[in-house]
Amino acid sequence: MSVKRAQLEIDSKEFAEWLAMEEIDGPQGPERDDVRSGALASILANVMIGLWSKRGHGRRLSVADCTLKFKEKRPRRASQAEIRQKLDMWRQGVQAMFNRKLKRGKKP
Repeated sequence: MSVKRAQLEIDSKEFAEWLAMEEIDGPQGPERDDVRSGALASILANVMIGLWSKRGHGRRLSVADCTLKFKEKRPRRASQAEIRQKLDMWRQGVQAMFNRKLKRGKKP
């Protein structure tokens, strides 16, 4: 959400409540949700390990052990043809906006 849209849709009281919630609970979002789920899973797993293992001993699981891990996707590098095509599209858009022809390699 943009700042301008937030200012139109959220009053100062609601904004203060969101800030307070983030202060208590930390940032929001899917990555944070994975960490929260991992924390809950590690607590439950450690309780079960303690109940089922002899004398309550056993390997304790950390939050990192129970948090989902995804491989980061590296952005694909654009080919020269794709770059040229995007530049041509940009030039056409500028020409249409300013009714001015742009030559390749020349500044407007």
